[in-house]
Amino acid sequence: ENVKTVITYRKAIFNEDAEDISSSIFNNGPPLFLSDLAINGSDLVSIGIKGMNVGEILKMLLISVIKNEVDNSKEALLKAAKSIKK
Repeated sequence: ENVKTVITYRKAIFNEDAEDISSSIFNNGPPLFLSDLAINGSDLVSIGIKGMNVGEILKMLLISVIKNEVDNSKEALLKAAKSIKK
């Protein structure tokens, strides 16, 4: 179900072909879940993000990675998190 959602999203936003998207998903393994990110809530807490903001920022980061706006690396994600820190 989540893969279908990602494919639909990428088709709408990036005008990509469904076959290319599914091939990319299964060959390159982009994150589909928060647990697929290179960081977790503990990493965000360590840079001063607290409470409900942790989950919100993780969701924002996942979307950014899916949109190819941020690399799924610890360094890039922490930098992005600091820039959106509430």
